[in-house]
Amino acid sequence: MSDTLNDRAFERPLEVVIDKTHVEEHKERNENEWMEVRLQGKLPERRSNHCAFVVHNGNQEYLYVHGGRDLKEGAHSSMWRVCISGILNLRQDPYHPVEWECVNTHGAGLGRISHHTASVRNSNEVVFYGGLKGEESNKLICLFNCSTNTWNEV
Repeated sequence: MSDTLNDRAFERPLEVVIDKTHVEEHKERNENEWMEVRLQGKLPERRSNHCAFVVHNGNQEYLYVHGGRDLKEGAHSSMWRVCISGILNLRQDPYHPVEWECVNTHGAGLGRISHHTASVRNSNEVVFYGGLKGEESNKLICLFNCSTNTWNEV
């Protein structure tokens, strides 16, 4: 049987470290055990070769995942985000509602893309570049504003 955060939340205090959506529990200084965190709601489509980045928005911190490729479905154009601060709140409240959110974007973005990268410019702007659109190299450079969810070609 798998041990989850909800199963053991009241047994002892946890120290957690976020690495994407996995949480590491430190039982003792020399022993680590990975635990699965089960979030509520709909999950992003399965993918590999996506890009991920972290953006600070006020007192919240979000992990974004964009594009990527599914071996059966091909490249994705969707963008999802999850509140890292919310995941950390699971330490104190194992029933704290945390879920992935599909980001509804505006403007002409990169479309279906994989193998690309992103660089956070400031607190709410991210530059996307490189990658593959199908079998072709992507030559577009796009700026995404996380406050307005708007794409702009650079």
